[in-house]
Amino acid sequence: MRIPIPKEHGAWAMLLTSLALGQAAATAVDLPSIYLWLLAVAVFTVREPLSLLWRPRRRAGFSHRSLKLWAGGWLAAIALLAGLLLTARGTALLLFALPAAILFGLQLAWQHTLARWSLPAELAGTAGVTLSAPAAYYAATGRLGITGASLWPVLLAYFAAQVLYVRWQLRAPASKTSGRASLWTQTLILAASLALGRAGLMPPYLFLAFIPGLVKILLAMAAAGSRKRPVAKVGWTEVLYSSLFFFLAVAAFHVRFPGL
Repeated sequence: MRIPIPKEHGAWAMLLTSLALGQAAATAVDLPSIYLWLLAVAVFTVREPLSLLWRPRRRAGFSHRSLKLWAGGWLAAIALLAGLLLTARGTALLLFALPAAILFGLQLAWQHTLARWSLPAELAGTAGVTLSAPAAYYAATGRLGITGASLWPVLLAYFAAQVLYVRWQLRAPASKTSGRASLWTQTLILAASLALGRAGLMPPYLFLAFIPGLVKILLAMAAAGSRKRPVAKVGWTEVLYSSLFFFLAVAAFHVRFPGL
């Protein structure tokens, strides 16, 4: 039996990276953490049958009845997990749930139009998915603090820059305008993370996690050509750089360098 699940590998990587970084920053795993991970995956997955129900011409071999059953099952699981999580950690989790629900609704509304492929739609999806990082931190620790609060802007900035880069490489790799937009975005993010780190609002060495992304863009600009890059090659490149970002970010949240 086929299961309607999202096929965007990049979005899955974004979700799992966000959850993993939130968990790693918390350095704790307990039952509410498990609830949160399952809830995040369920919310992410239910988008597929709901989207297919909204776009009947693109059901990809799924019957209307099977999509309704899958959507109903996922929604029931979401309700159960949300109840367990709220019981364990309190209503403060609504600080993450409410904006995530609004962004989720926008994503569904865009399914009827070509706007679902637009940059605002991709950025809205990125904002919603990366909210899972501070949620994972809060589920594990029962508090937010500067560490938990910094997770969302850090991941949103990283993956928003990644969205711009991927669109540039897949749509118009020869475009100097798109290349400069990616470069300036990454440079501003790097500068902001450095400034916020010095101000004590983020880990002081978190800016190091953004340097490989800047190098990636400079290399792409140096090798710019008119041919679009294969989707698989771009995808694996992003997996590599996202993994590097993750490990550098985890180190920044936990490692201290006396004397630096």
